[in-house]
Amino acid sequence: RPTSSLFSGFTVLSVAGKLALNVVFLEMAWRLVTTHEDYVAFPVHLVRITEWWKLNRNWETTTLFFMYTFQLFWSAIVYSFGDVFRLPWYTNLFLMFLVTSSLGFLIYLLQSEPNYVTRAFHLVFEDVTEYEPWSRKHYCPAMPKALRAQLLLVIIANLSSTAFLEKVIIQGRIGSWLRTMGRALSKHVTLRL
Repeated sequence: RPTSSLFSGFTVLSVAGKLALNVVFLEMAWRLVTTHEDYVAFPVHLVRITEWWKLNRNWETTTLFFMYTFQLFWSAIVYSFGDVFRLPWYTNLFLMFLVTSSLGFLIYLLQSEPNYVTRAFHLVFEDVTEYEPWSRKHYCPAMPKALRAQLLLVIIANLSSTAFLEKVIIQGRIGSWLRTMGRALSKHVTLRL
């Protein structure tokens, strides 16, 4: 039968575990980008807080955009693997088409050369000299394609680890064993009270 509570230990473990993995991989991506030899820190001191729209053309925002968007789409997949009471997401062909096209578009964005689509998303794939606070004297260099390929590898590792957590640990044998132990402990505790 379905769980009697949405706030079970496995729901908490699933959400908290995925969140922890996402934070770890975001930190890895952040370090990868900020330690690159061409990295230039965004001059936030040149932008007034009321001009928030000027904060978007930099390596930090591009990295955060890709990490967050991949994680967001992947969360819908991971939480829809299906278990005892749900069909898995891959049995729905329309949803599978949406997932593959969305993730494919994100991979295209991350790996493509500068074009009108990357400019529409304000991605830093070419030198930024025209938009405040950047100037020709103090500009934001283009994010190298090799760095973007490394970022994609970090993203793939992130998505794989969260899928492993949910499918193998939470829904797999480890989760089954923990549920059995939890039920036995629960009965023992209930009887003692």
